[in-house]
Amino acid sequence: MSKEPENTVRRALGYARRGWPVFPCQPGGKEPATRHGFHDATTSPDQIRSWWQRRPAANLAIATGQPGPDVLDVDQHGDAGNGFPAFNRLQRAGLLDAASAIIATPG
Repeated sequence: MSKEPENTVRRALGYARRGWPVFPCQPGGKEPATRHGFHDATTSPDQIRSWWQRRPAANLAIATGQPGPDVLDVDQHGDAGNGFPAFNRLQRAGLLDAASAIIATPG
């Protein structure tokens, strides 16, 4: 197994230790790589290792909301729209706690 899949498994296991269920997605994308998508998400180290052993290039996803983390997805679609002005208004109004992480996603 190359270093990249080992890092993905290590990150997945770390999220699972926090109690955040994870699942694999198609390589480089957001489409789930399991039959039931996010419903298959788990914190089981054995299942996590099995998924990435079978699909070493799979992308890592976290099932959001309880028990996983809450997520606010802010999109930027050029002329079609930009979510950052609304995000900034929410922040100025005190409606958002400080972000604990900012993650870039495909697409």
